[in-house]
Amino acid sequence: MNTIRLFEEDPYIRTFEAKVTLVKDFDGRQGVILDRTGFYPTSGGQPHDTGKLAGIPVVDVVEEGETIVHVLEGTIQAEETVRGEIDWERRFGHMQQHTGQHVLSQAFVQAAEAETIGFHLGEERSTLDLSREDISAEVIDQTEQIANRIVFEDRQVLIRHVPFDQRHTVPLRKPPKEEVDLRVVEIQGFDFSGCCGTHVRRTGEVGMIKVIRWERYKGGTRVTFLCGERALRDYQKKTDVLRDVCQTMTAGEEDVPAMVLRWKEEKKAAARRIKHLLEETLKIEALQLQEESESVGPVKLVARIFENRDPGEVQSLVGHVVRHEGIVALIGLKEERAHLYFGRSSSVGVDVRPWMEEACRIIQGRGGGSPSMARGSGEAPSKIEEAIQRARTLCIQAVE
Repeated sequence: MNTIRLFEEDPYIRTFEAKVTLVKDFDGRQGVILDRTGFYPTSGGQPHDTGKLAGIPVVDVVEEGETIVHVLEGTIQAEETVRGEIDWERRFGHMQQHTGQHVLSQAFVQAAEAETIGFHLGEERSTLDLSREDISAEVIDQTEQIANRIVFEDRQVLIRHVPFDQRHTVPLRKPPKEEVDLRVVEIQGFDFSGCCGTHVRRTGEVGMIKVIRWERYKGGTRVTFLCGERALRDYQKKTDVLRDVCQTMTAGEEDVPAMVLRWKEEKKAAARRIKHLLEETLKIEALQLQEESESVGPVKLVARIFENRDPGEVQSLVGHVVRHEGIVALIGLKEERAHLYFGRSSSVGVDVRPWMEEACRIIQGRGGGSPSMARGSGEAPSKIEEAIQRARTLCIQAVE
């Protein structure tokens, strides 16, 4: 039995009564088919309604051909007459976003000749996929102005049913894919689209339409937008953030961009200065390690284990150590993992890679590098002392 779709003729319906014609299992929950329903099923990029049937929460609404299945958290009996209650806040939010999408899609056609090839109405924000890739900020501004003018003019939103063979009488924005009769949503004198979704009666109910992001996507552009209450909440949140920033910076709203740019440049300069000072500090530390080194035959051996240091910093330190003549450095870093850094001066004719390979077996890891510099890491930091000691033994055997 086909389900009569009350929402198509009256999207403002909040409650209704219907008869249960069939109950069945639906992925472990009860699926209920009614003779008529006000619940919109997921379709055309618009999510399903939620609410209650006979006081039981409706968690999903699925279209199966000409019938609609209501998926419940509980159970009800077949042949029973039940009361349906639509979650109005969710429904009206969807109506605002979907009608706003129609307005925005036509505005993109007029501003940029960009066709809408995809639409998704999300829980928090919605997206349009456009056929053009080269969408600029100027185009976005122009599109928003066109769309919001239509909203402010409070144009009527009309629903009409058009037989397929008369489709040429309606200036549809997008031609239909199937040879079926059409349900056409008209934004009075502005946009004509075949659509099965729920919409507001007048564009003024959409509220403000705001594009908050756009990016290249699959050869076109994906636009993220908000309408109505969603746009208001986003504006409130961003206003709160801007106010907090202004208070922190002791600046007016108009001064924030310049101050942020100045802080960004100052941060870059400070980072360069810190990097320079760190390198100078590492050079001094490398010299100190050289002075504390162990003499092994013709070379000086530096064997050390550090904790709570940046791995990149330790690797840089090893580089500074082996710039001195006649040095072999065996450095370990003990964190959640074990890290090893082995190096030698260009004047020392040994290959540190076999030592690294042996040490990595001990710390249950892997490593590699060149004859003069190698690094590795492993899962057993408790074994790092043993690994360094083994590398020291191999070094002594190689140089003596």
